[in-house]
Formats: sequence, structure tokens, C-alpha cells
Amino acid sequence: LFDNIMAYNGTFTWLPNFAFEHMSSIVGKKAEMYDLSSMRAFINCSETCKATTFDKFFNSFKISKVIPNQLQCCYAMAEVVFGVTQTKINNVPERIFVEKNSLNRNDSIILTEKIDGAAELIETGEIIDGLKIDIVDENKNPLELGRIGEITISGDFLFSGYNKDPVQTKERLIEEHYYSRDLGFIHNNKIYVLGRIDDLIIINETYYLFYHGYSNITYPFFKGGIAKSENLNEWSRLIDEPFADVNTLMVNKVNENYLFYFTGD
Repeated sequence: LFDNIMAYNGTFTWLPNFAFEHMSSIVGKKAEMYDLSSMRAFINCSETCKATTFDKFFNSFKISKVIPNQLQCCYAMAEVVFGVTQTKINNVPERIFVEKNSLNRNDSIILTEKIDGAAELIETGEIIDGLKIDIVDENKNPLELGRIGEITISGDFLFSGYNKDPVQTKERLIEEHYYSRDLGFIHNNKIYVLGRIDDLIIINETYYLFYHGYSNITYPFFKGGIAKSENLNEWSRLIDEPFADVNTLMVNKVNENYLFYFTGD
């Protein structure tokens, strides 16, 4: 990618969040070989955009002439052709800090300062003209600004359904609204995407979002595989631990009382 950017004076590229992480870890070791000053934007899309990932990328490639306002975010999906939101090119995307205990479904976010223990979130931009976003609860009722719920999309270029899949079409496309199964909220007219409803862990009737759940857990003695507990309160205790290094332990799935995990080591 970087070779081609230099060869053709590339200006735009769209990459998932993990690609920024990968390039920081692997290509960043030889960053001095590249001049990326021709780029107008490296756009993070297809996954939850993470502020810490951009920090890693910038620190790895500032020697390659990457500057902060080249790092942009987009919320996109095939069901609306591509983009739903986009940060403003040439502007550094807005970041906010929120209390971590206000990041579960149906919560109202609680803004805080840049302090230890605060969750740092990055916007995915304002809604593209021709589209409308609503945030709804489990019963499809609209939520007020700042509350976390499912992102629904309607507008001029919404798809008409999944090819040869009427069941999923009926579930996801209701009264010309697409139910994305993504969780997020609106703040300052900007969309913040937190993760997938499918990534929710439900423990003792409490929702825990995988996105910040796996950042919560640090038990270095786990080395991968399957841990089992008959006590759901124990899982609740694990999830409620303070945030820690995301690379220490990632929770992949909770199925009844089994915890599947792998370490980032």
C-alpha cells in the first residue's frame, strides 16, 4: 500500500481499524522508508474506530510525514451503497471522554475530563446528505440524544433487501428503516459507533458491550483456550474489573457459562 502511495502520489485510502493496528505494528518498524505526505486522508471504516489506534498510527508514521488531520473516520455499509457518516476532511476528528460505566446499552453517556479511567471515543462524522439516523431501544422506540441504542438508517439510497434472503430482510428492513445492529449515540450532531449488538455479553440481565468489555479484563495467567465457571456472578466480577491493557486478554464470546478467550501476547 505505502509503496503504491509513493509511486502514484496517492491521496485517499479506506481501511478497517485492524489494518491501522497491523500497519503500526508491522510496517511501522520501517516507517522511515516512506513519504506519505501526498495523502489527503487515511479513512478508518468498516469496524469500530478507536482513538488509541489512531494514536499508534500517528506515532508510528509521523516520521513518514503523516499529520493528525490526515486521519479520518467513516461509518459505512453496503446497505446504503457505502457511506453513512464522514468526518470533515482536513479537520482533526472530535474526541470525547466519558465515564466507562455509562457505556452500556440504554445508558446516557456521562462526559468527563481526560483522566485516568475515562473512555476516549472518536467521532465517525456527521450524517451524509440524503440519509437520516435514529437511535432506538430494544422495542424500536427512539432515544434522546446522548443515549446508547441501535443505529437505524433511512434515506434516499437505502437498499431494498437482501438477495434471496427474505427472512433477514424482514428482520432488518422495517418501514423503510434499516436496523444495523450497531450500537452508538449522537453527540454534537456527530455519530459515535461503539460496536455490534451481536457483541453484547448479557450477564445477570446486564448488558456488557464487547468493545469496552475486553478492554476491561486483565488476567495475564490466562494463556488462551476455554475457562469455565458455574457461577455467573464470577463472570460479572471479571467484566466489572477496571480497564486494562487491551492486549492482555480479549473476551470473544460468552455462551451460557463458558468464556472463550485468547491473549494478545
